[in-house]
Amino acid sequence: LHIPKKHWLRDEHRFMTFHEIFESGVGRYMYARQYEEDGIELIENTPEEIESLAIEMDERLKGTWHTTYEDEELQKRFWDVFPKSELHGEIKSRIGSEFLRENRDMLY
Repeated sequence: LHIPKKHWLRDEHRFMTFHEIFESGVGRYMYARQYEEDGIELIENTPEEIESLAIEMDERLKGTWHTTYEDEELQKRFWDVFPKSELHGEIKSRIGSEFLRENRDMLY
C-alpha cells in the first residue's frame, strides 16, 4: 500500500495526470535536476494523506477495512495506465484509497 508524490507543472499551473507521468517518462526520473529542467515540482505528501494511508494499512491488517466498488474502480483505472514491464512483472501493491478518491482527476 502506497501513495505517489504529485507532479506539478510550473508553466501550466496544474498537476500531471498519471497517464502523462508514465507516458512522458517522468516517472522514471532519478535526479532532481531532471524535474527542474522539465519545469516539474514534486509535491510532498501531506500529513493528512500519510495519516489516511496509515489508517487504511492498519485496518487492512486488522481485517476491518471495507473496500467499496468505487475504490476498486479507481484502483483499476490507476493500474490500467501504469506501464507493464518485464523488469518488474505483476505489481500487487495498491494505491491508498483515500488518495485516489481525492485525486481522481489525475486518473484521466
